[in-house]
Amino acid sequence: MLPTSSLSLGGWFTFSWTPVRLEANTEYAIVIGCDDAVTAVQIATLGKFDSNVQQWVTSQPYQIGVMLSSSNASTWTTHQDSDLSFRLLVSPITANSLTIAMPAVSVTGANELMVMAAVEKPTSDCGCVFALTLPDASVIIVVPGQRVVLASAQTGTITWNAILTGTSTATPRLAKDVELVWATRTSPATYVSRIMPSGTGSHIAVYFEQLTPGSSSILVEATADQVSWTTVPVITGTSIGNGWVDIAARYSPWNHTTCQIRLTLTGTPQARPEIRKLRVVIT
Repeated sequence: MLPTSSLSLGGWFTFSWTPVRLEANTEYAIVIGCDDAVTAVQIATLGKFDSNVQQWVTSQPYQIGVMLSSSNASTWTTHQDSDLSFRLLVSPITANSLTIAMPAVSVTGANELMVMAAVEKPTSDCGCVFALTLPDASVIIVVPGQRVVLASAQTGTITWNAILTGTSTATPRLAKDVELVWATRTSPATYVSRIMPSGTGSHIAVYFEQLTPGSSSILVEATADQVSWTTVPVITGTSIGNGWVDIAARYSPWNHTTCQIRLTLTGTPQARPEIRKLRVVIT
């Protein structure tokens, strides 16, 4: 915020003001009020003679605004052929970037980060990024909403800054509610189905679609007592596009009265397996 300043209007009186940010596509008004009968402002009217410059008023240099007058601040009269004399002062931006220190965040075993922030960018020349210094002293640059998967889990304090860039006439605006979100993804992960009835000589068929990037994997197992688990081998795997594979795993004979399926997903923060459309059929 700039300091309060003063301006002489029309050479007759001086008033003080505090500079504010003007928003695009927003209408503003210069409102002047007084409680006496002697205060005056300079007004130019088309067709009238300007005694200050000794010439007739033949044009309106400021054609966007409309002058209004009122004696009670309630009912207003429009003067389409007159304008109020004023000067609009602009405070230019001398630096094209601003760094804002954000509160430090303590993390434990974090392997995923995301900065949640709302940024208003009036032009394409404006921008906002965040520089994060991790506990291992490495620095990463992210934009709002970008999910970052770390190469290794981090424990300690993350210091971070918001870096806003703009021009001498356009600046980005960063909303006050900025948050650094961190998460810990563990491996492996398991999914255990409900207990299903079966019988001597039963056939187990497990179907699902899997995505196993890198060295990640998915293991299918079955149990009757939740103590000993038997591997259900994958029989077929058909590629269905975008890295997804349609899996069919089968085991027979299953000589127990109940059956429960367990899927174990093993991976890393960078290579995370996924499954969908899981179906189990016991015949």
